[in-house]
Amino acid sequence: MWRRQFGSDPGIVGATVVLNDAGHEVVGVAPPGFDYPERAELWTPIQLDPGSRERANYLTLVGRLRDDRSFEQAQAAMTVLARQHYGMDPRRRARRHLSAGAARGGAGPGGGA
Repeated sequence: MWRRQFGSDPGIVGATVVLNDAGHEVVGVAPPGFDYPERAELWTPIQLDPGSRERANYLTLVGRLRDDRSFEQAQAAMTVLARQHYGMDPRRRARRHLSAGAARGGAGPGGGA
């Protein structure tokens, strides 16, 4: 989409684009070959309704490790976050977890560099 709609403009980061009559700031461009979820061309902020119980226990996040961080450090940080978040409610703590995983071609366990 970056190439097709925006002519590979490197200045697109920081610009505002309009989607469904709402402005969204472009915060980055995915690298070539990034395909998650499959065939996605853009991502927008999720709008969570705290009053809704629908799909209340499912959320997948995607991030990129800094060059000076390891997969193991990412997993350790996710463990700390899970304990802090779910530790507030013992009923939830037993059923929830956060974990790091490598995307295709990533450097985590099972991924290639």
